[in-house]
Amino acid sequence: MSKPDKNHFFDWKKMESIFGKQFPFSTLSGNKSFDLSWVEDYVKSVMKQAMPQNDQPDELESEVFETHRDVIAKIAVPEHISPGDLRIFAASNQIRLEGLPGGAKQFIPLPAHVNPGVSRALMKQGVLQIQMRKQNKEEQYKEIFIRYH
Repeated sequence: MSKPDKNHFFDWKKMESIFGKQFPFSTLSGNKSFDLSWVEDYVKSVMKQAMPQNDQPDELESEVFETHRDVIAKIAVPEHISPGDLRIFAASNQIRLEGLPGGAKQFIPLPAHVNPGVSRALMKQGVLQIQMRKQNKEEQYKEIFIRYH
């Protein structure tokens, strides 16, 4: 087993042999005041190799906020997506978008419970705006009457 260089805490040559590749910093001298600007480029190249590249984002960009009465979702719809293909489904706690490229679906969580039956959507200048009425706190439970035979 080789001894590490006394100027370095770690034996980089041994690590290079384990990984089968030369590290970009292994040729640096023992001088501790060297330029570290290469680190960012190195990390970016490693991340690029590790992460799959996709020309189109998986999800549409969205913004959700609430007023005292409504929950409003604004979704940017890129030009390559036909607005006529989009379908919107609302549950009390989330929105589901269908008709995205590749048959994908997107789920958008809502900050408050809504009444899906009192909702409307408007497409204007590439932005889909969905306005949903919040559930009234008193309306959370409804009595279900029992029929007797």
